[in-house]
Amino acid sequence: MKKVFLVIFLAIALLIIITGGVISWHANSLIGEMVNLRVERSGELIEYYSDFLEQVELQAEDGVFLSTWNFPREDPQAVIIMLHGMHGMDASSLLEIGFDFYQEGFEVFSLDMRAHGMSSGEEIGLGYTVVRDVGALLDWIKESEKLQNKEVYLFGFSMGGAAAINTAARREDVSRVISIASFTSYEDNFLYYMRRENLPEIIVAMYRPAIRLSLRLKYGVDPVDNSPINNISRISPRPVLLIHGDGDDQIPIEQGKRLFAEGGESVDLHVAKGKGHFLIMDLLQEKETRDLILEFYN
Repeated sequence: MKKVFLVIFLAIALLIIITGGVISWHANSLIGEMVNLRVERSGELIEYYSDFLEQVELQAEDGVFLSTWNFPREDPQAVIIMLHGMHGMDASSLLEIGFDFYQEGFEVFSLDMRAHGMSSGEEIGLGYTVVRDVGALLDWIKESEKLQNKEVYLFGFSMGGAAAINTAARREDVSRVISIASFTSYEDNFLYYMRRENLPEIIVAMYRPAIRLSLRLKYGVDPVDNSPINNISRISPRPVLLIHGDGDDQIPIEQGKRLFAEGGESVDLHVAKGKGHFLIMDLLQEKETRDLILEFYN
């Protein structure tokens, strides 16, 4: 009888190991498909704003070459660093908004994060390694005679919004943050897409540890500790403005509400009624939101 129980136990253990291995392989493959690539857009906006732009070249602490587009001013009231989203965006995508900030009296940098635009790299950094990219630009600003005493604000969208939160949690030289349509964690958003496909909750739960393991191995950081949902409270008492569309089907508004709930008294949430994920593309054309952003930065 003991031998029968031992055989059953070993069979179950083997099944669990095989299942875990298959799930881990599948999770790693899916994440690889999403991040093991480069994103480069046309340079139309770069050419359009060429009379106002300068290119600044940097290097992250791990050796990745970085490019950023700069709208310089003689005596800016503050510095804004703009951080784009993933899959179809790079620094040039935000130049129109950046020029708007420039006209309001700010010095603006739009950063090509690794594997985007004119920066090097073959792997999108999500909200993890891109913190090094933003950190390299912050260090450059601190060494600039003109800018070293200016306040620095972060303005990020989607992945860039997550990067803005994660960076500000670790850098005291960031004074304010606007994070638009950020995820609570990449893990949460991965599982959200699984649920959207109506997969059983038990399957979703089985993938969670595999996703964490894959992210840890790929980026060399703890994906739980280095997530916006855990970092946002660390920014306090510096102000954070969250903006999220209530029609966002890529990163649902519930994630924005969770960030707001975790952030504390220094965090505010503006819900953009009827807006989807790419609300940033017409964000500053709407007077209410534009006034909200400028009032926050001013």
